[in-house]
Amino acid sequence: MTEYNSRIAIVVMAIAVCLFSWLQARRILSPWHRLPLDYTLGLFSLTYAAGCMVLFASQEEYLLRYYGGSVFLPTNISYWLVLSVAVIPYLIVPWSVVILSALWKPSRALRYRPPLRPDAVVLGLGMVIIGSLLVVTPVAPLLISNALGDLAATTSQSALYVKRAEVFQATSFLQGAVIYSVLPPSAAIIMFWPSRRPWLNGIAGGTLALLALLLNLGMFQIGPTLTFLLVCVFCHAALRGGRPHPVLVAGAVGLGSIAFGLYSLVKTSSTDLGSAELFIMRLPIPLPYLIQMSSQAPPPGSSPMDLGLDLGEYMFPQLRTAQRFVTMPQPGYIDAWFNYGYAVGIFVLFCCGVMITIFGNLLAQNDFGRKDFDPRLILWSVVAAPSLYYAFQVDVWNLFTSAFSTTVCLIPVLAILTLNAFMPPQNGALPALRQPSR
Repeated sequence: MTEYNSRIAIVVMAIAVCLFSWLQARRILSPWHRLPLDYTLGLFSLTYAAGCMVLFASQEEYLLRYYGGSVFLPTNISYWLVLSVAVIPYLIVPWSVVILSALWKPSRALRYRPPLRPDAVVLGLGMVIIGSLLVVTPVAPLLISNALGDLAATTSQSALYVKRAEVFQATSFLQGAVIYSVLPPSAAIIMFWPSRRPWLNGIAGGTLALLALLLNLGMFQIGPTLTFLLVCVFCHAALRGGRPHPVLVAGAVGLGSIAFGLYSLVKTSSTDLGSAELFIMRLPIPLPYLIQMSSQAPPPGSSPMDLGLDLGEYMFPQLRTAQRFVTMPQPGYIDAWFNYGYAVGIFVLFCCGVMITIFGNLLAQNDFGRKDFDPRLILWSVVAAPSLYYAFQVDVWNLFTSAFSTTVCLIPVLAILTLNAFMPPQNGALPALRQPSR
């Protein structure tokens, strides 16, 4: 018990160090950089750092509780390393944003800002949505059936992996990309777009969002469903100058908890793990196994691994032949750290700071915090929210090339902006002069 209390004291000190670094950086930053920084580190805290600290405090006892003896216990690991990888992002990312935002400020000069034409928005979104529906129509009946029937009938983790593999074989990369990363942001754009009839936007966007959520659940995926809720919270916060309404945030958290709770029944079956615990631990729980696996692999940089697949096969060798694959994804900086060395992992964290700075500057340039904001603020918000979330959920390559990548999220945004750029100014008028945020 004394040793456990000592570890708890160390965890408390680590939390204090992380909060001190984060809060001190916030005091220096502008509001438009605080929002993406708080969003990114807040989600990292919930989905990875908290779990690492639980593992450091409880160690093998927690692994036994989580897996119930179905997986071997790693023996050649350092739990100090588990704690270190949770703390380091708080020391690198906020101060990267501080330095970059001081060197790279959004333009404050008066400049021409062509207003977004309503017909460009309608036509651009219409083309994207119609094209997306044509792409997913062949698999829509299967996915909706899965969401409404097969998902509730799936009662074990191994059965879930089998059905997920079957769905992946039946769908193409393009169909997955549309379902994960085109329909949800398109729905968010419609829901938050300024309109004289907001209720109509809510109905249209909500209908599209419901379809996207059904298709995502039909692919036995919960991540994109939760990501859509995060997009809505981020858009709301951006429109309110970084001060989201507590009731809306609480509602989004409640909906996310319900969705994940229902879905997690599939994975909990015979254990006493709650949905919140599953969500917090799903990414960090393989970390002790990764540390042991990396000590048995060639030196970093000599033979890059497909980390998620290799780690899944290492942990569940008995499922490799029966279920084809089991993947255990890790954040991009962890993937780089264990594949190429510590320096590359630190560089990836710096790149996360670059992303936060870029999105912060885009918010500032589109009148962040103003009542008469430029609607482009919504367009960049629906890209920033999933990009910053997945920055600490997947490796760097998948962040830009997978079906849930930043690249795919840009499709509806670029469709609108491209059409607006090629259309003549409305009524032949010159573009209006606008002053970016101060």
